[in-house]
Amino acid sequence: MSSTFLDGWDIHDEYYFSNLVMMHSLWDFTIPSNINAMLSIVMLAPIYSEICNLELTYVFKIIYPFLFSIVPVGIYHISQKQGINDKISFLSVFYFMSIYTFYTEMLALARQQIAELFLVLIFIIMLSNLDLFKKRVLLVLFTFGLITSHYGLSYLTILFIPVGYLFMIYVLKAKSDTYTINFMLIFFVSASIWYLYVSGGSIFETIVNIFSHIYANIMMEFFATKSVELATSNSPFLSGQILKILYLLSQFFVIIGFVRVFVKSKYFRISSEYFSFSFILLFVLITSFFTSFTGMNIHRLYHITSIFLAVFCVIGGITFIHLIYNALNKKWSEESFKHSLRILSVFFAIFMIFNIGLGQEIIHDNPTSVSINREWIQNSDNLEYQYFLYKMHFPIQDVISTKWLSKNRNLQTKIYADLSSTDLLFSSYGMIPNETRLSNNTKVEQGSYIYLRYPNVHYGLMFGPKQGMKWNIVDNPILLDQKNLIYSNQDNFIYKY
Repeated sequence: MSSTFLDGWDIHDEYYFSNLVMMHSLWDFTIPSNINAMLSIVMLAPIYSEICNLELTYVFKIIYPFLFSIVPVGIYHISQKQGINDKISFLSVFYFMSIYTFYTEMLALARQQIAELFLVLIFIIMLSNLDLFKKRVLLVLFTFGLITSHYGLSYLTILFIPVGYLFMIYVLKAKSDTYTINFMLIFFVSASIWYLYVSGGSIFETIVNIFSHIYANIMMEFFATKSVELATSNSPFLSGQILKILYLLSQFFVIIGFVRVFVKSKYFRISSEYFSFSFILLFVLITSFFTSFTGMNIHRLYHITSIFLAVFCVIGGITFIHLIYNALNKKWSEESFKHSLRILSVFFAIFMIFNIGLGQEIIHDNPTSVSINREWIQNSDNLEYQYFLYKMHFPIQDVISTKWLSKNRNLQTKIYADLSSTDLLFSSYGMIPNETRLSNNTKVEQGSYIYLRYPNVHYGLMFGPKQGMKWNIVDNPILLDQKNLIYSNQDNFIYKY
């Protein structure tokens, strides 16, 4: 709610396809787009907008985060079903919610918010006491919900559940009445059929490319490093170093906790299904330490794994404190356990404070929160701060000028703009998809439009043509020719050449 308009990246494409359904009162499933194949976007958002008489922007800003807020409740319920102490369960959920991605990037990924809810529901049903028939029916329904909510999370699950199954059968020597080969086959076949017929592919292409498609989407969706990197960046700021240490410690606790549960399994009641899937996610997390895709940054991969690994972080923290007690030759007691929970509570509180940007404000070091200190960032002379603020945050002037251009443009004429305009503003509030990205060496065609948004005009800051890139508008002075100006509100300029 830090802005009246949409913030983020993917959310603008999601808005585009949802709005397309509302404009035509029809879902055209023949449009070849992964997002267009997601019912969590093309059906759920328009339905809520119509029923609640709520503008689509606020469906994404209010309804979806509300549904997503059920995920931590589900994680807490899963922990309790496995006999884990209430306070450990609470701290696990607190840790999961404190991770930067939970309340920033995830709020700009509407389809993944819904998909994670279905993923948690699947494991709630696996651990429930319902009779087998009801469990299987609900598993099929929630699996279909996951498949039609987010292709990336579906592919990730399809890729890892067979490995988790093998770990459960051959390492844990356990069996499950729900985590079975039949369940995995239903998941794989349902996903293949849905993406085959709704995404516009062919049977041959789907069979040949399915594994490369899985790999490509997982790398794109979960192993990209194009968001704010706090944990692994070599930040010259004290707050960046503090965050790095906090994340490394939390991951260290996860590993210790997992080893503790595995070695002392008779003292824990964690189910074989949950433990097996957690093992695979732990392996993925450890692997990411040594890859160039994620390192140890705060991104989707870390967020997804934390759904299952958060409880191991708390158990690992308690175990680590226990080891310190032993090293000091102190007797471990019930009071020691309570003391360890207090220490972990302080650790997680500090972890949260620096993730949300409050810690940076307290020590007056490198403000990062738009919500807490938007005015300071806006008035800063540092272009890096401006880049951070305006890359995905849009003032009302940008939206007004985009709507004007959408209404008055010649549909056959190209529009040149920077990456943040073509991929975000134009898609959502302009309903103008696939326009031409502007770079410092672009040769503008005669008769085309050039659109400059707020940071382009006031700071000369242009985004793109690839994510993470930026350049200064003065590098291409032809764009500043005032004789071609056809629109201005002092914050946005539109030219026609």
